[in-house]
Amino acid sequence: MAQESKGSELAFDLASVLDNARDAIGVDDSDGNVVYANRAFRRLFRLAPGEPLGQLEDYVVPQWRPRLQKAHALRMSGHPVVDVYEFEARRRDGSTFWAEVSVVPLGGEGANVGTQAIIRDVTARRTQRGLMHAHRMRAVGRLAAG
Repeated sequence: MAQESKGSELAFDLASVLDNARDAIGVDDSDGNVVYANRAFRRLFRLAPGEPLGQLEDYVVPQWRPRLQKAHALRMSGHPVVDVYEFEARRRDGSTFWAEVSVVPLGGEGANVGTQAIIRDVTARRTQRGLMHAHRMRAVGRLAAG
């Protein structure tokens, strides 16, 4: 009995850890239904408390949807897919941002049953990269002009 109690406490602690993580964490099923979102996910995507989570494609801009759907289908069928990448994300209010996502398939009884994603807003990092590139190009232009 003591072990069951300990297990319950551990499960509670793990749920608390997930919900208090600073990174957005989401879990979806094999059909792309988002079935779990921690507080950071809800905050990042501007979801109201209790608001339905929807589908994976609800969280990406339209031009990224075919790539997302293809990658998800490949993951579900057990094929290797890039697991860390950047994409243009879409919030529930329609605003967009650049996100970095780390995705791993969730397995069950010999088949993948969904994915877990850790998501970060990298808009500032991408903007900084763009500014640094612009500065380098201006410096090259000045050198070339002599």
